[in-house]
Amino acid sequence: MEAHYAEASRNTQRVEYSAPSASIKAQWWRWHKQNPHVYELFKRFTHDVIRRGHQHYSSKAIFERIRWHTEIETDGEEFKMSNNYTPYYARLFMHDHPQHADFFRTKSLRSGT
Repeated sequence: MEAHYAEASRNTQRVEYSAPSASIKAQWWRWHKQNPHVYELFKRFTHDVIRRGHQHYSSKAIFERIRWHTEIETDGEEFKMSNNYTPYYARLFMHDHPQHADFFRTKSLRSGT
């Protein structure tokens, strides 16, 4: 039995984990700079929600609204938006609009992200 285990261990490929070359925040920032229209839509749809009287709302819901708008309501080029970027748009909005600094509830980001 031990010989079989040893043989299997020798034949198993060793996979090394390597961290992504850039943090999620750095990836988001690069993507954000290349796609400024996404933040414009994020601000527009967030202000729509605020005008409807909401004190708090989901940044994820805003992101899904952007997806709906770009995929269903317009004939623009299709593009992908990572869900990992949602909290960064929420934080950017609250930074740019301090009067709504607590509009989105955010969690602490993990280190390295």
